[in-house]
Formats: sequence, C-alpha cells, structure tokens
Amino acid sequence: MVTNPVKTLIQSWRKSALFFFILIYAMMWHLVMIVLLPDTALAAMSRDLAKLLYLYILVTLPVAVAVILVRVSATGLIKKLFQWAMTGVFVFVSGIRVLDWGVVYFSGEHVNREFWYHAFYVDGTSFLFTLPTLLLILAAVASTAVFFIMLRRELRQDVSAGAEPGARFLRALMPVAVSALSAAVLCSPFLMAGSNQSGGQAGLFFKVPDYEVVSSFFQYLHRPEQEAVTRLDTGMIEKLRRFGIVPYGVSEDYPLLKKSVYVDPGRRHRDMPGVPRRPNVIIVIAESLNQVFLQEEYHGIKGLAPNYRDFMKNSVYFSNTLFTISPTIRGTIATLGSSMYLMDKIQGLKKGGGIRPPIFTRFLFISDVLKKRGYTNVHVQGGSGLFVGLADTFINKQSYDRFYGWESVELQRFASETKKKDWGIRDQDIFRFAASLIEKGEIKEPFLLTLSTLDMHPPYDPLYKHPGAGDNALLNSVYTTDKAFGYFWDYYKKSRLKDNTILIVIADHVALTDINYRQFYSHKKELPSGYQYFVFHAMHLPGSSWNGREVKTLCTNLDVAPTLFDVMNIDTENPFLGLSVFSERPDFPAPFIIGYYNNRKDVLDRLSEHERNYIRNMSWTESDQEAFLRFLEQLALHRAIYPDKK
Repeated sequence: MVTNPVKTLIQSWRKSALFFFILIYAMMWHLVMIVLLPDTALAAMSRDLAKLLYLYILVTLPVAVAVILVRVSATGLIKKLFQWAMTGVFVFVSGIRVLDWGVVYFSGEHVNREFWYHAFYVDGTSFLFTLPTLLLILAAVASTAVFFIMLRRELRQDVSAGAEPGARFLRALMPVAVSALSAAVLCSPFLMAGSNQSGGQAGLFFKVPDYEVVSSFFQYLHRPEQEAVTRLDTGMIEKLRRFGIVPYGVSEDYPLLKKSVYVDPGRRHRDMPGVPRRPNVIIVIAESLNQVFLQEEYHGIKGLAPNYRDFMKNSVYFSNTLFTISPTIRGTIATLGSSMYLMDKIQGLKKGGGIRPPIFTRFLFISDVLKKRGYTNVHVQGGSGLFVGLADTFINKQSYDRFYGWESVELQRFASETKKKDWGIRDQDIFRFAASLIEKGEIKEPFLLTLSTLDMHPPYDPLYKHPGAGDNALLNSVYTTDKAFGYFWDYYKKSRLKDNTILIVIADHVALTDINYRQFYSHKKELPSGYQYFVFHAMHLPGSSWNGREVKTLCTNLDVAPTLFDVMNIDTENPFLGLSVFSERPDFPAPFIIGYYNNRKDVLDRLSEHERNYIRNMSWTESDQEAFLRFLEQLALHRAIYPDKK
C-alpha cells in the first residue's frame, strides 16, 4: 500500500511535467557530451553535475511560477501571447545550445570570440552540412514541439475554479515546489560523491552554454577605444629584453622596430648551414599538424604520415616548436611576419566614417623583404581569400604578386572532383597546382611560394583511410594530407628545386581537441610531455650537411622568419618578435607565445636545464603577459607595427 507522503510525491511529479521537461532539457547538453566523449565518466563527475542541477532548478523555478501566474489569472488572449512568447524564448535558447554543442563537439571549445571571427565567412558555415548538426537541429525541433504542447496543456488546466486567485496560485505552485525540493534532496548525496572535475578540459562540460555564447558575442562586438598607445614602463622593457624583444630601439611611433634581425649582430653563429645565393623559398603552413602525429613510437600507427616523416628525416628538424597563436590567420601572420595579430573583430567603423578593413595594420612579411631583393611572391591556399580580407592584405600590403584561394578561377579549374565540399580546395589539388605553376615556369625565379593546407581543418572529410586509423576522421585526415604532401615532396626531390630551393614545413597551430582527437588519445598511456602544444616544424636546405639534424632549442612560429633570414644572410630593419634558432634563440630561451607556459610542467619537461632555469628566473608573470598582449593590440589598432606602404 502506497503511503500518503509517497503518493503526494508521485502526484507532485506528475503535475510538474513541464518543470521536469525544462530541467532535463537543460541537463541534456552536458549529459550527452559527457557520454559521447571517451575520456569522461558520469560517476566521476557526479558532484559537478549535482551543482549544475541545483543551478538549473533555481533558473527553472521562476519560469514555472510565471506559467502558473498566467494560468490562474490571465485571459485567453494573454495566455496565447504568453505561450508564443515562451516558445520563442525556448527556440532561441535551443538555437544557442545547438550552436554551442556543435562547436564543442567539433573544436573542443565553447563558442568564443574566435568562433565569431569565423562565423560570418563561408568556412564558418561548413559545420552546418554535417550529420551531427542535422541530428542536433532535428532534436531541437522535436523538443520545441514537445515544449509547445506541454505549455499549452499546462495553461489550459483548470485550477480550483471559483477559488480566490491567491489560493489557486498556491495550490498550483505546491506540486512544483515539492518536485523541486525532492529533486534537490535526491541529488544531495552526489555532492559528497565523486571528485571535482571542473578544471581543464572537463570544465567544458560544466559551463552554462547559454552564458558562454551570449557573453562571447558581446566580447566579440567590443572594440577597444582608440586611446593613445601606452608606453611600456622600464620594468617591462627590461623583462622583454630577456625575451630578445627590444622596444623603442628605432622609433617611438613603431615601438617594436629594431635595426637588425639580431638583438646583437655579433651573436650571429658562425657555424651556419650554407645555402645557394638567392635561393627559392617554399613555406608550407600545414593546418593543425601536431608534432605527435608523426611520432609512431607514441601513437603506434605505422605509416600514418610517411611522407612528412621522410621530410623530417632529411631536413633540419626543430623538435621543440611551441605553437604561437590560433586561428589560422594569426598563425600565418606569426609564421610569415614574426608578429602577433590579436584583433578578432571582422570589421569596425573608422573614426572618420567608413568601414575599417579586417586586417588594417601592416606587418613586415618575409615577402616584403624578399620583394626588395627581386623575388616573385605567390601564395596558394585551399580556403577563401575573402576570409578577413586575406587576399587583399597579401597583395596590397604584404608585397605578394599573386594570390590563389578558393575563389580563384585558375585553382577552381585545376581542382578535380575532389573539391572539399563548398568552402575549400583539398590539399592534393593545392600541392599539384603549385607544382604545375613551377613546372610550367609560371613563377619567375627567384621566388617565394607559400602554401596553406586545409584537409586538417574540421569538420574532417578525409579522402583516404588508413587501415590502422579505423573510423577516426582526424587521423584519416592526417593520412590524407600526408599523401598530398608526398606528391609535392617527390616532385621536389626529382626537380631542379632540390638544388636551389629551401623548403619549410610548419603547422599554423595545434589541432583542435574535438571528439576525434580525444577518442584517439584517451587510451594512450605514454605520450611525450606537452604533446598537445608542440607542432611539426622542419626546414630542408638544398645540398646542406645540416639536413638530418635535430635542433632541440625551444622556438615558435615567430622564429621562422628571422631563422630563414639568418640562413640566407639577410639583415634588415624589422619589428619581429622572434629570433634565429641558429644564432640568438639559444641565448634568449624563452620565446613569446599567446599562452602562459612558465608554470606548465608538461611543457618545461621537454626543455634543457638551461632553458628551464632561464624561464623560471625571468619573473614574467601572467599579469605581464596580459599587459604585453594589450600593448600589442594597441599597436595593431594604431597601425603601429610597421609603416604603411607609401
């Protein structure tokens, strides 16, 4: 026989269907994500889930109260308007949750300012044409229909007709209050169980997606005011000197300018790899190519990236290259211009009116320096040249002669039926197109050719499958992009390029920690320290005895340009944040990056004792890091990185 308290509790739950529906719907974002990802367990996260449930109870209760107030006191018209208004709010919230769930699934991060940076361009829509997105949208539509029906039923219920409105309201509220209290009580034991998992990657699951999306959009809309550039104080200048960055060496108007590629030209290393005079230069900016993808001794998949591994073994291999910054455009600027571009808003109004271009400051790219020495500069990429005005920037600001992107007629004609969906060209076509330009003599020598790959950009759509990778789309994309590079590497070795062309490969940034990434590495027990922060980076020097050497000096994308100029014996005035790995980087073993790594043991474990001690003794704090990043942002706002072309 059911006792009265239990019977009352069951009846309360039955009468609180809408309350529980909203509560469960709110929790499903977190529960589904935790269940899908391989390195998470509900039991271990019970404490944080209980905290989330308490939060959602507090948010849902006012909604339930509003529904009951309308139900017991409003007219028919008001009820209909309320029903449609509440459904509109539900649709809005569902849209936010679908958006954020998809972003976490595909990138391992919540919606942030970088997401909005991409969202309004063609590559930002690529995620919409995937099966997970379709399922999410269908789930949101179905949930909205259920919510609409349940809300209509709730508003039509008769509550003690004839009684005073206050009494009717309290009688209707009682089941909801009992339900909320019982839900909280039932979850209380979980607050004492499990461990707190809210730090690190696990913290993704416990952030409220609605807040993350809305707050990130407002952050994205915020544009710093055009106040004067703050002059760095003496203490900060001295700390930066220990990075090898010497502010105000040439000009107050362009604080980063210095007279030489070297902090001290006398430090130029004499034991340098030799290269032919005025060599061609090819730089491959490989999308999301983590160093660990090439390390078979750790991931255990033989032949996953044989061509990149062969290139590594026959080149100068920089085994401790930290990624500098993301997304791709910033990684590209770091690589080609040894600078950090921190603006993340697509456009803004100029002070005097008109639209400000997406990249409105000028840098000193490798292309600018080589152009003055008679080089032809060509860039080829699979993505859109319209993204953040990249094509316009390369041609009109950074001394490129030609730019081939997704919209280029020549590249579209060359690309086969393997064109990647509707927003990019596959790597195999990029490399073949570049080889054809060289082979046909369509690029006058000496030349700088920069290539930006795409196949490793999510959503992954691999063209080939490796038998050891299973259905992991990320790993099959590694295999696909490796096969594409293999064609170009073979062409290089058999062509005249092998005698007079420097070939550099470096990732733009590390891979996103999406579901494919986590699925693969969740069961790996032995991985190199900091494997998630280090990118592949190697330089093949024609005819040099240095090929085959491993350089363990800590460096970043910022060091590519000064290292190249060191090898080519080119010195010039510049605003570079990096140093030559061969000459001065060992003397300043603390390269600057977007992240604060001074207290990251997994990064420091990779370094020599000298590098670790130097970094520990730098006294560079997170506050210093934030202050200098703000300073770099101010320089960009005021076009004070490098003088504009006259």
